[in-house]
Amino acid sequence: MRKVILGISLSAYPYAANAQGLTEAQFGQLLVAIQGSGSHHWLEMAYWTSQIVLAVVASIAAAFAYRQVGLFEQFELLKYLQDQTNREARRHVIKFLANKKYEEWSDDDERNAQTVCSSYDNLGRVFQGRTRIGRSTRDFFLRVWAPSICRTYDILTPYITERINANGPNYMGGYKWLRRVAEPYRSI
Repeated sequence: MRKVILGISLSAYPYAANAQGLTEAQFGQLLVAIQGSGSHHWLEMAYWTSQIVLAVVASIAAAFAYRQVGLFEQFELLKYLQDQTNREARRHVIKFLANKKYEEWSDDDERNAQTVCSSYDNLGRVFQGRTRIGRSTRDFFLRVWAPSICRTYDILTPYITERINANGPNYMGGYKWLRRVAEPYRSI
């Protein structure tokens, strides 16, 4: 095994010593004195300090990115619920169908009912199926949208019941689940 001091192999001493105008012994003593003096100790400390700082900065950046992903999810879900078609359908259901018998509903009434049901069913299924969406996102939507979720579900119950009877018990499962978990938030 070759001995190396400051990146210079001992076999290279004669050449390095001649290049410096020193004898081989003088050059060897100089290298040992430089290496043994601890003159590069501050570089090693700076290196390890930079690695610790880098790890802290990376952790902070990862936490920030995780939070940004959560905010992005909230924004996208909010954008979906605030879509003009969904808003108009909810308005129609609350304003026109609340006091209208189901047997008297028009095709337009059913179309708006289906739009409301599908939007809330999709939201419920997203909350059910994704563990990444945390409690804060779900709680935000339940606090803000619980009155609309519960009220529209109550108005649309005859329609939902008919659709479940025609399509099976899992039909509108996300909306049923969403209605159940929104109930405690209804009066907040």
